[in-house]
Amino acid sequence: YEMNGEPLPPMHGYPLRLLVPGWYGMNSIKWLVGIHVIDHPFDGFYQIERYRVVNGPDDDSYYTYLNRMKVKSIVTDPAPGEVVPTGDEYTVSGAAWSGENEVVRVDVSTDGGETWHPARLIPRTDYSWYRWEFDWQPPGPGNYVLMSRAANDKGDVQPMDFPNKYDGIGYGNNMVFEHMVEVRDQ
Repeated sequence: YEMNGEPLPPMHGYPLRLLVPGWYGMNSIKWLVGIHVIDHPFDGFYQIERYRVVNGPDDDSYYTYLNRMKVKSIVTDPAPGEVVPTGDEYTVSGAAWSGENEVVRVDVSTDGGETWHPARLIPRTDYSWYRWEFDWQPPGPGNYVLMSRAANDKGDVQPMDFPNKYDGIGYGNNMVFEHMVEVRDQ
């Protein structure tokens, strides 16, 4: 009924929203007006036809329904299109999450995945994202590919490639993404 100490706005689910910590957002019901207890999995259109991952040939036995978040991280700073000046150390930063599990490590690459270096994890509260930082000294002007890769306390590591070749929609895609940055002389 509230968000950040203010009444919940309609776009975020007014009058009431049910949040499921550690699960994907489509499991956090907006515009809640009633609760019905059932003795079987919910079979609404989106839950059955859309919010699932196809694990193999088009057969119902190959579907996994989405609920718990997978381990994932992203680079947020520098921002897309931002130019990083040469000469000074730059703090690359981002976010990482793993649903109901703890993120125990984030590694950062500044060379498109050739080498990886540990980032600093910033303390957080339960079910919130981890912030991370990495101090980078760009070796000189040019274009660089920054990447982050997280690992959780279960041993799951963010994959380098799209984890499911059969999933054309991409729900639950937690692969490492390339973050392009340009470094220029000041």
